[in-house]
Amino acid sequence: MAFNFTQFVGILKQIGPVILTLVGAPAALIPVIVHGIELAEMTGRAGVLKRAVVLDIVGTAVDGINAVRPGTAVAGYAETVGASIDATVAVINLVQRQREALKAAGVFSEENEG
Repeated sequence: MAFNFTQFVGILKQIGPVILTLVGAPAALIPVIVHGIELAEMTGRAGVLKRAVVLDIVGTAVDGINAVRPGTAVAGYAETVGASIDATVAVINLVQRQREALKAAGVFSEENEG
């Protein structure tokens, strides 16, 4: 299965926030994490490097939040956010593989995929 960026981003935007919530990502950072994952996927880098891109984006957001309202953003977020990124991408990859299997089985086609 070739990587389908558009499909990945569509799934990310639909279920990413739910996954991130379930795995304990800080609520205030969920939109930033989703955006970071999307940007990291655009780089085409290896998984560890993409994770670093997301953490850098989240770190910048945390710094910005704390500059505006000191003490607002979650301290020590990197470990929690890192695990949340990994879980989210793993679930999205599973969903993509299942979609491809359903297409191969003739359950649905590109025309009726939404």
